[in-house]
Amino acid sequence: MDPAAPSPLTQQERVTSFFQSRSDWWSEIYAGRDVAAELYRARQAAVLAWVDDPIPSMEPRALEIGCGAGFLAVALAQRGYRVTAIDASAAMVESTRQHAVEVGVGERLAAMVADVHALPDADGSYDVVVALGVLPWLADPEQALREIERVTRPNGAVILTTDNSTALVHLLDPRLHPALRPLKRRLRPLLERRGLRPTPTLAYYPRRVVDAALACAGLRKRRGRTIGFGPFTLGGRPVVPTPLGLALHDRLQRLADRNVPVVRSLGIEYLVLATPASGRRVGGEC
Repeated sequence: MDPAAPSPLTQQERVTSFFQSRSDWWSEIYAGRDVAAELYRARQAAVLAWVDDPIPSMEPRALEIGCGAGFLAVALAQRGYRVTAIDASAAMVESTRQHAVEVGVGERLAAMVADVHALPDADGSYDVVVALGVLPWLADPEQALREIERVTRPNGAVILTTDNSTALVHLLDPRLHPALRPLKRRLRPLLERRGLRPTPTLAYYPRRVVDAALACAGLRKRRGRTIGFGPFTLGGRPVVPTPLGLALHDRLQRLADRNVPVVRSLGIEYLVLATPASGRRVGGEC
């Protein structure tokens, strides 16, 4: 899993600054009525369906990595989990704390700034660890996966997403096509030398690469699916009206959920459920 990013420190500083500046957007996205908002809601619903099947007995503990504005962390607390929510952005952590208090689960949710590359928890601390949209932004995703595996209980669950390298919406837009990604990575240093500040590098991984990275970290894949169809763009600009875009997303997602060949692999995000493997690292070129 090589995102071909700048140096680790520089990359992570850029990512933190990027999300710090967008904290208000994340607080509002789940209430939106456009295709992007529907995709985030569908992703959260899919995660909660896996978490609910079944909820561990006693008082389960959950860790959300990259908690954003705290919507998923709060939903986990409402389901009876004692939740730790972490983010590299202090603004995101504060949003999560405020949201938890507003909803009435503040006593069940602890939010803090932390680094997924070096989690502050003991081995086997959590029944569920969730990291949605986190790995594509990291300088060292392999180290992050090792840390995630370390803090998950032997019978626990890890749920994560990565950006699908062959998403339909990217295949249809020449500006976003996978074939251009190597060129964009090579151009970044030139733009930076000219004083321009492009957004942080977002890595796109083939599903087989994600599965292999999980195995190398000692995690066994149990379920996998792609999710999210839209927004459809040309040159990065929307070309489908919102009502039609929502209808297309809904129709294509239904086909993907029915495991229809080809369509099932074209969602914008790859969602995976894994568990710690017996004997830990289980194969692959690690």
